Amino acid sequence: KCYSRWGCNKLRLNNSYHALRSCKEKVKLFLVRSRYEKLYLSQGFGISASKFRIIPLSYNVNPESFGNEREPFCLHISLLCDARKNVKRLIDASVKYNFKLVLGGILRNEQEKKLLDSWIRDKPNVTYMGYISYDTMLDLYKRAKVFALPSIYEGVGIVALDAAVMGCDIVITRLGGPKEYYNNMAVEVDPYSIDEIGLAVSQLMQGQTFQPDLRKYILENYSLKNISEQLEMAFSIVL
Repeated sequence: KCYSRWGCNKLRLNNSYHALRSCKEKVKLFLVRSRYEKLYLSQGFGISASKFRIIPLSYNVNPESFGNEREPFCLHISLLCDARKNVKRLIDASVKYNFKLVLGGILRNEQEKKLLDSWIRDKPNVTYMGYISYDTMLDLYKRAKVFALPSIYEGVGIVALDAAVMGCDIVITRLGGPKEYYNNMAVEVDPYSIDEIGLAVSQLMQGQTFQPDLRKYILENYSLKNISEQLEMAFSIVL
């Protein structure tokens, strides 16, 4: 809120927050992905609540390839050394609570490779698979019992939504808007707590499950067809 009130054209500095506040009255409709995002923008920029339309994102996989057979491991796919993804605490939770953790994703430079190696060295329960192709990702979604996304902050977390529609149970961050997508059918955690993350994964590993109800809910609410119709309706309001 404070940052959006600052702008200085004389110094040729760009502040997108200030730019948004400056042009907000010219915008007829704001599309947001969650109630949390609506609250963030309305309070942060002073935008009228009537100018928002919540349009969630759709899942991004073919759910026809859903698999019922589950293996006892927790999956996480992301930019693994990006601080907001909170992978170090997830690794520490896997060691403390003794569950198998499979990691996949891009390491952007040699420094990140060394950092990840220092996190997983001498931890036989943690497997790093490197860059994950689409086919390999689908195979992992079909087999994993749990997908964990305990991010410090996250817009939506499409990887978790994809995993859920493929049959995984979900551990999701309590912070921000991603938890809204699961209709209380995911275990929410404080991302700063190794114990909350570890206990959440463990209880799902040991038999608690929200499937197949979670998969059904996502299929009904977040299909590309459903979201496209919502977008078309939102655009018709503006036109």
